[in-house]
Amino acid sequence: MNGKIGHQAYQELTLRLQEIVRRELPPDATVLVASKGDDELLKLDGRRTWHFPQRKDGVYAGYYPSDSAAAIAHLESLQEKGAEFLVFPRTAFWWLDHYDEFRQYLESNYQLVVHDEDTCMIFALREWEPPQQNGEDGAEP
Repeated sequence: MNGKIGHQAYQELTLRLQEIVRRELPPDATVLVASKGDDELLKLDGRRTWHFPQRKDGVYAGYYPSDSAAAIAHLESLQEKGAEFLVFPRTAFWWLDHYDEFRQYLESNYQLVVHDEDTCMIFALREWEPPQQNGEDGAEP
């Protein structure tokens, strides 16, 4: 997929992504979002959100990593600063094809916690247990 979609479809994608994050990730999570600097994608219901990639001051970098090794190094530096999740909106799925070793690194080292082909993929960068859904914990009401 080339990641290009129309304006209305992009707005719908953003809303679906926000809903998935609200449902699946802790409210106090620190979340990286792979984007082209779109601040709308960082509006995740009060969660601390950072662009990926970013400059040292946290602003969108304005360019992509030169290769998988650079992407991995950048991710690791942000994980050391406290990033807990990495979100790839559908429009950024190309990263996982273009940066093949980066994708392999993610799959080998981190838990894929959401894979919604129409919306996003989310990797947990730290050990994490998904939230218990009502009625799924086996307890009697």
